[in-house]
Amino acid sequence: MIASPFVQQDPQFKSDDMRFTWCLDVLHARLVQQKNVREYTVIPYGASDVRITKQGPVARLYAIIVDGNQRVNGVILFRGQLADAVKDVQLYYAYRTKLMRSPSGTNVFVATTFTRFEDGQPLPDTVENFITNYLGIRKILIAESAQNLSRRVGDKFVDEFDLRAIEGVVLRYSTGKRPSGSDWAVYVVTDGSVTDDVITPDGYIIPSQFTVWVPAFMLRYAEDSKLLFVGTLSPTSSREIQMNAIYVHPIVSIPITR
Repeated sequence: MIASPFVQQDPQFKSDDMRFTWCLDVLHARLVQQKNVREYTVIPYGASDVRITKQGPVARLYAIIVDGNQRVNGVILFRGQLADAVKDVQLYYAYRTKLMRSPSGTNVFVATTFTRFEDGQPLPDTVENFITNYLGIRKILIAESAQNLSRRVGDKFVDEFDLRAIEGVVLRYSTGKRPSGSDWAVYVVTDGSVTDDVITPDGYIIPSQFTVWVPAFMLRYAEDSKLLFVGTLSPTSSREIQMNAIYVHPIVSIPITR
């Protein structure tokens, strides 16, 4: 490490003593991190966009994490320079990889520089069957969305693990950037179960053209594609039901040509 061009040439280092001390500090930090890292079997099934927070970029990978006989439905946090790696993980494959378990929650894990999603093994079942049978996610119609809202955690947050599945044909899509600089993407879909907007007795609006927010890197399919979305269902401030999806599965796909 001490012979690397960065250490030898970067003007931040004012002396050889400073270079040597920094190298020792980095090695110590890596050893501390490695002590808290364990290897798990991981089956990722969904992901979030990369968001820009006060602590820097962060992305979430949703996965079944197996530790011996214990199976955890968890989330893996990818922070800082690791955040973009979420986009390259092939979902619905089984991996052996190293993770750090967060003390803040039994189902929260953290990706480290030792985390690799390589040599994934295909699952013995179809993606649709895995979603329904193994993950236990209910597939519903858009017309049923108001009766199948995801659980709330407190007043402001939705339980990110209380997921639903919806099929729909793409009417249109759009993309953009948030004020923070991160990307967003939206599909507008229909499944034929709602021909006109419906207002339920509870005051929820079920739109005939249903909005599904998706991670920007999952926006791959054009109008007329039939897609399966997995995500949470919640109302907007105007009480219109929408989905925040963590996975998009093509049933009949028409690629976007850019």
